[in-house]
Amino acid sequence: MVSSDFVTLTSESCERAFAPLAERSCWAAPADPAVFARVWATVEATGFLDILTMDDSPWAERVAATFAILRQAGRCLLSAPLGETMAARMLARSAGLAISDGPAALAIGDGERFTRVPYGRFAKALICGIAPENWRLSVDGMSVTQGANLASEPRDDLMTSAKPERDWIPRLAEDPMLWGLAMRAAQIAGALEGMLALTVDYARTRKQFGRPIGQFQAVQQNLSVFAGQTAAASTAAAYAFSAAGTAQFRPAALAAAVRCGEAAGISTAIAHQTLGAIGITHEHDLRFYTARLHSWRTEYQASAAPQQLGHWAAAHGADGLWAAITT
Repeated sequence: MVSSDFVTLTSESCERAFAPLAERSCWAAPADPAVFARVWATVEATGFLDILTMDDSPWAERVAATFAILRQAGRCLLSAPLGETMAARMLARSAGLAISDGPAALAIGDGERFTRVPYGRFAKALICGIAPENWRLSVDGMSVTQGANLASEPRDDLMTSAKPERDWIPRLAEDPMLWGLAMRAAQIAGALEGMLALTVDYARTRKQFGRPIGQFQAVQQNLSVFAGQTAAASTAAAYAFSAAGTAQFRPAALAAAVRCGEAAGISTAIAHQTLGAIGITHEHDLRFYTARLHSWRTEYQASAAPQQLGHWAAAHGADGLWAAITT
């Protein structure tokens, strides 16, 4: 049984903590070491980085709270590897391993080279999925080739010429990349909520032909579609977290990646149609939402999620698919 009070209080605490970071100075320069240090200090001060490893709370309560935290982080466009660090600490602890304090990353690579690692230049440890195993790796001695996504968030390539120090983490039901997909889905859900609020506010205040554009039926129709996409994304992401630790986590995380990615594409188009030319200017905040949403929906191999979900469905056959979905 999930305590709604605990989840609500957690969400409200994060909203208060992250609100000062929901500003252009943080959004425009997420790779700046001084900006990152400020953001990360706030993240650590919340005390929620270890929420997935809190043994005194039921697992269902912990994952529900984690979704609430990441949704708030997405709504504020928080520029930090919050979800990655939470998942990395949980995965390492589940194998009885310690992990360095500070930011951590979930990585894709072959054991020597890891590409497009979120905030890789700041990471103190990596959790890497190398089929059929998972590894915890030290970042000491790794070279960093700095990169960025559309939103200028760090997406770095890490490489080592020597065999890195690493510990084996037994294969779990939760692949690190599935956690990455679920986390991005939660962030997308939150960012869509923030972008919807911004768009609705503009439609209420911007006047054309003598009245607010939000009173025009065509605009209202678009905004209702936007709201529906936002609700669908939030529901899909929430379900993925509720399925964590069960056999349903894989299809749920894949479905969340697909649904939230679709919602991001549809909703950003509507937001820009509503705001018109002003929405693409350097001075307007909409671009920060658009850039992050279009970046987040492609990460952790999300482009392969539809195919993987199709393979999962096909593997159950016509007679077994319904039971696999509903049990």
